[in-house]
Amino acid sequence: MQQRSRSYKDIQTILTDHFSDRSINAGDVDMVGSIFEKEDVIYLIKDVLNNPELLSKVANRSYTHALGFDKIVLMDLRKDVPKVSQKTQLRLHIWNPENTGALPIVEALHEHSFDFVSTVLTGHLENQQFLLSPLSKREEDILTKLRFIINKITPAELKFLNEQMEIVEALRLSGVGSKQFGNLKMDLDLDINRINDLTGFSYNEIMLLCSIEGHYVSNRISGERQAYKHVLKDYVSLTPFCAMKLDAGESYFHPYQLPHRLYYDNKILNSTILVTTEVPSNPEGGSLQRPTYVQKEEQSYDKIVLTPESLTKILNDYLDYLVTH
Repeated sequence: MQQRSRSYKDIQTILTDHFSDRSINAGDVDMVGSIFEKEDVIYLIKDVLNNPELLSKVANRSYTHALGFDKIVLMDLRKDVPKVSQKTQLRLHIWNPENTGALPIVEALHEHSFDFVSTVLTGHLENQQFLLSPLSKREEDILTKLRFIINKITPAELKFLNEQMEIVEALRLSGVGSKQFGNLKMDLDLDINRINDLTGFSYNEIMLLCSIEGHYVSNRISGERQAYKHVLKDYVSLTPFCAMKLDAGESYFHPYQLPHRLYYDNKILNSTILVTTEVPSNPEGGSLQRPTYVQKEEQSYDKIVLTPESLTKILNDYLDYLVTH
């Protein structure tokens, strides 16, 4: 006899048994992935939709993220389960092509305040990971020269330079296995000669310029649901580390130490389910911004808070997709 799918309560018990007092790690990938078969996820979502009190609780801590996906916090063990002190969450992330547009895109670079194991439920993603280090003396000199250049060129030229840095980033990532540069035929738009004419930077200096990012850290107010802000801490150097290609049914571990972004085809519906555990030494996370894009000391991000009604529509539409694909 086939075992029935796990209920919301079943999954909550499993996560409590494993992560009520310890952090998630790479050794948990297979175990976590095995929890979230397609039928389990369908059963889990139906449990939420059929329980008005639970639906309201989930909606109250969920929102449409500035990175472009619906972030649905299905469980928060510290709030939901007595005597659990660690912030362990189960999150469903949905990138709906109706909201994200029709072209393949990459998220803004960011870092997390938690470690997580993520299982791709639908679609496919590329997790682009980076190593963060202090600026070298040469990079500091390039940043100083860039600031001078920014004050001299036109807004249109700065926009071009920033767009070229995105292409150069994709080129750098191809060295660690990324398919973004080739998939999008970005070689057709790369113009090293014009970058050189505009900035005076050599090819190697352009590569170093691309590595320079403003490191913004969270300064949000506890309990604030409408918006949050990141303030500039310093400038850092990012080096491509890995580009993991992930298809539906595959799971991966991501440590908080690695800044990253996801590249995906948003002509299709992509979704993941994540188990996250907090890192007390890095409680808020942050974002990375190229100095060709942002020169401000502070970045604000809006949250589109979900209601029980809007969450019901999102989950019902998602269920329809799971059942028919």
